[in-house]
Amino acid sequence: MSLGVYWEAFVHDLFVAYVTRNPVNCITDFRKRLDKNLNEKFNLPATWVRLSIPATLNSKHVERMLDPKGWNVNATSAQELRNKANQFLHSVDARNFSLSQEDAQFVDLLVAIRNYLAHRSTSSKSRFREAQSSISPTGKNAALAGDVRDLAAYLKGSVGAERRVHVIGRRLREVASALVP
Repeated sequence: MSLGVYWEAFVHDLFVAYVTRNPVNCITDFRKRLDKNLNEKFNLPATWVRLSIPATLNSKHVERMLDPKGWNVNATSAQELRNKANQFLHSVDARNFSLSQEDAQFVDLLVAIRNYLAHRSTSSKSRFREAQSSISPTGKNAALAGDVRDLAAYLKGSVGAERRVHVIGRRLREVASALVP
């Protein structure tokens, strides 16, 4: 569970750092969303509103733009992570979020494990089983493949000389390293 939470915090902090360094795409997206919202609600008065955004943004400004509700910037899948990167980040930084198929499957599995451990809902269990069943028995994620009847036993189980939870930690470092060149 902790690894999943650390992943969420890492993604949040990484987005904030990238946008703080180069906020152009995030500001453009923010302006579009704000204009659309104002035009839908206040058509004529919206033409009177002018948005003034400072030339440089600190991390608190960026956090409020990325996540106005005050939750972490997070993603429920590797695809959503890629979409958010393309939406908010400069293209040079967003490219880092185009994960390989194996890395994307791992991210989907990690998020599903975290959500299932946190919520224990039927829906989160179903998403976990779906993410886990897509893991190939060969390649970087091979140790995470297999039939899962009990999540605790699965995580504590050993594959070769390594416990699965250690494999998850190692893979998490590998994927995180790919996001920060």
